Amino acid sequence: MQDKLYLFLDIDGVIATSKQFDMNTSAASFISEYNVYPFDPGCVKILNEILEKFDIDIILHTDWIYHFDLQDMTDIFEINGVSQHPKYFTGTHYSFDRFRDRTLRIENFAKEKFLKNYIILDDIEMTSRFWGDRFIHVPIESEGIKQSGLKEKIIKKLESFS
Repeated sequence: MQDKLYLFLDIDGVIATSKQFDMNTSAASFISEYNVYPFDPGCVKILNEILEKFDIDIILHTDWIYHFDLQDMTDIFEINGVSQHPKYFTGTHYSFDRFRDRTLRIENFAKEKFLKNYIILDDIEMTSRFWGDRFIHVPIESEGIKQSGLKEKIIKKLESFS
């Protein structure tokens, strides 16, 4: 039996590309309610393909967690067509350094929940001896997880846990 898999997911740069970030916020019908821009449909398609292939719980470590609660994020994921909603947030600030803070939130969540089988997707380059090679960088200014070869890299890493 395969152990549960976890996906630490950032939104900006991963499933919402710079194109969505730069959008006029009046362009989408749900934006007025949540004051956010939509996810990239191609990135959502890739994410859904990964979610269909594996039994994964999504853990958000994005900055969006400081503006929305879990129910809001569930609604935003649903509106954007993501087949699964996030189950957890990583936690609160640990430092004044935004990048270091993100690393600490992921490390602490994984330690507290005794997670073994997880990957981290983010457009911010982060390193930690604690998580080793579980981090997959989505280069800034790329096409998010639509970037050529990235889906295969994610799937290969998730398969390595079985």
